[in-house]
Amino acid sequence: MKAIIKDVKKFKRFIEIANSLLIEGKIKFNSEGMRITAIDPANVCMIDMEIKKEGFEALQVENEESFGMNINLLKDSTKRIKAEEPLEIEFSDKRVTLRYGVS
Repeated sequence: MKAIIKDVKKFKRFIEIANSLLIEGKIKFNSEGMRITAIDPANVCMIDMEIKKEGFEALQVENEESFGMNINLLKDSTKRIKAEEPLEIEFSDKRVTLRYGVS
């Protein structure tokens, strides 16, 4: 699975909103886009957020890919990315890789 985010500023805001409610969640990628689904440990709050495929510059997904991730760490990882820099997310061999500033 490989995805290139079109609007990094909106993606960062998307992650900030998810992180304001929860610490970790399940991230799914499929041919329709990306979805974060999570529930807090106390079963008080649940989120189900989605970025449609139109929000990606490129989206290559053969089968649905999903992985659990600490949303707080993802938010911290995106802090240094400037709005005009492309962000590439790759998931393979049970490893998530974020690359930014690469064309």
